[in-house]
Order: sequence, then C-alpha cells, then structure tokens
Amino acid sequence: MWLTEADAQALLLLNQMRKGFCERRAEGVKLAQYCGVVRLPTCVLEVLPKVGVSDARLPGEVDSSRGALLAMLHGARRVTIKKVGTVQQQSVQAPLLDIFIEAFLLCALEQARRGLLSRYMVHAEDLPVIKGRFHAQGHARRNASRPHLLHCEYDEFTVDNVYNRSIRAALVACFGWIRTTATQRLWYEAHARYGNVSAVKMSAEDVARLPRDRTTRRYTDVLTWCEWLLGTVSPAMAKGITEAPGLLFDMNKLFEAHAARLEEVRAGPNRIVNVQGPPLHLASHGKHKIFLLKPDITIWRTDLDGNASSIDRVVDAKWKRINPRASDLGVDEGDIYQLLAYALRYDCKTVELVYPMPRGAESYRSQMTFNISLAGQYANDSIAISVKFISLWE
Repeated sequence: MWLTEADAQALLLLNQMRKGFCERRAEGVKLAQYCGVVRLPTCVLEVLPKVGVSDARLPGEVDSSRGALLAMLHGARRVTIKKVGTVQQQSVQAPLLDIFIEAFLLCALEQARRGLLSRYMVHAEDLPVIKGRFHAQGHARRNASRPHLLHCEYDEFTVDNVYNRSIRAALVACFGWIRTTATQRLWYEAHARYGNVSAVKMSAEDVARLPRDRTTRRYTDVLTWCEWLLGTVSPAMAKGITEAPGLLFDMNKLFEAHAARLEEVRAGPNRIVNVQGPPLHLASHGKHKIFLLKPDITIWRTDLDGNASSIDRVVDAKWKRINPRASDLGVDEGDIYQLLAYALRYDCKTVELVYPMPRGAESYRSQMTFNISLAGQYANDSIAISVKFISLWE
C-alpha cells in the first residue's frame, strides 16, 4: 500500500516508543511484531498478522487474519470479543477498528444493564436551604447580593462519577471512526444509556490512574477498552507525537498468552501451568549469577495437596513463520539451543517449541520431535525437543 510522507514519519515516531514496530527500508516502511490499529495523519492503518504459508496474501486471507487476531485476543483473555468465532472458517470482514468499538459498546451496554456504578461525589451549590455543609466564606464571596441563597457543599451518591465519565468520554471519542450502520445503531443505544453522565474530556492516562478495587472489578473490561480507545483516537496520536496507541498488540506476547491459555485448558487436575517462570540463572561467575532464563510456560506435576512438586514440560512459544514442508520445519538453530538450556537448567527431558499453524498447512504434519542423545555419564539418556503447530483459531 502507499503511504504519504507524513504517515511514514508518524510510523517511525511510533517505533521509537515501541521498538520492533517497524523499520525504514529503501523502498518504504516494513512493519513487524505488532498488530492492531494505528491512527495516522491521513488514514487509519490496520496491521494484521501474516497467517498463510505463502509470502503473498491469498484471497480471503485478510479476513482470516482479522479472525485470527481477534480469536487470540479473546482466547488470551486480553479483551472480551463476542463477535469472533472459534474456527478458522470465521470471516471477519468489518474494519478492525469497528470490531473493537463494537466490543467496547457491548461492554458499556452490559454495565448499563447491570446498573451503573455509583459513587459519592462532592457538589458545591448555592441553595435556598442548607444541605450538607454551609461554607460561610464561600457564601460571603458569592452571595453578597443574593442573601436568599446559601453556599453549601454536600455529597451525593450518583452515577455521574469518573468511572462512568470515562465511558462517556470514550463514546464521544470513537463516534467519528465508526463505519458500519449496525455499530452506529449500537453507539446511539449506548450513548442514551449514559445520558445522565457528564461529558468531560479524559485521556488514556486519566483512565489508567483510576483506583481499582473489588467494587470496580466488573468495570475492568470496559475501562480497558476506554483506555485503549482514548489512546488511539486522540488528536495528538494522529500527529505521532504522543505515546504509542493502546490498540497495538505485541504478537510475541499475545501468541505466548494464547499458547498458555491452551495449556491451561488441557492441563488436567494434576498439572499446574506456570507462565513466565520460574526464573533461574543458567550460570554463575564468582558470586554473580548470570544468563537469566525465564521460560514462557512450564507445566508442573502436583502432589496430593495440589502443590507443584516436579516439572513435567517446558514450553517456548515463538511467533514465527516456519515451513511445514521442510524436513526440519525450518526451525531456527537458536531456538533449539535455547530449549537445550532450559532442559539442562530445569532438569527436564521433555521440552516443546510451539509455532502458529499457517493457514492452508493443516494437511501437513503438525508435530515433529528431535531426539538429542547425551554423551559421557548420561550416554543412556536423551532430550526430546518437540516442535508443534497450534491453531490461531483454537
């Protein structure tokens, strides 16, 4: 696709805040690692994962890429997206930003149906009778010529608080980016539900700073959407001069969360799934421990009390395209060396590499095992490194 010079510069500015987002090439800008939505000075850019075997995008692959991204976001519990299905044949033809906005609107409507969160808010008004606390100084300053009014401050239990104002601010901010009629109808319904809430300007940082506790737990999803949408559609973001938008997702971390979620589903009652750890150092130098290891996923056996007792497997998730037709699946040697380090340090003879299953590669083998024989006093032992494809739609 063609981008203006201003759009290209905005992308490069974002790369300074999220390393690995893109890089400058002689022929243009190459995007990598992050997917999602970026608002540029002249357009909204959709960055989708490459899910096919071929380097060129095949017909229908754009819709499948959207479906894969949404399924991973939903499955990894990053957000709740009810629209996407759980099979590869799911086609998602609406613009990605519309889908995100629709998911936000559904969350906002769900909270309205359950009853909006109420909080005590301080109000200051000039009233004919005393309500709450009478402020003599404020009364003298404001009502010298209106002796029939009294300046009072009082607390009111109301839905017009910062939490609902965040939702109202996100509603106002995202309206101009809706493209489908169905989403517009949904927006009008949600906007009507929040009609008693003041429309104030709020930023993503304002939403992120809101106190969270057990009473606001049910607002977690909708506040996450508010934070992302306000960070994406703000005018400053269009100029590329503020922090990177919240609707960009690191595919390495997202795929890792997706793989961890699948492991949790399959683990069974006698296994515990541990994400990002436990961290151990591979070596030491004098008094210093060096080369920190932090596996993506470890699966542990449990004892009779349900506590982790011994390690069963180490799983490393790689967001990479490999070749299912190749004899070694095109696995990078560095990935194998990393798994060997895990096997040695965690004393685990079964380790796994998991990669995304490319679209159209279902007929090829989905698993391969490399057996590495040990020498010396461990000559009778071996380490099994399994290489697996997992579905992005699972």
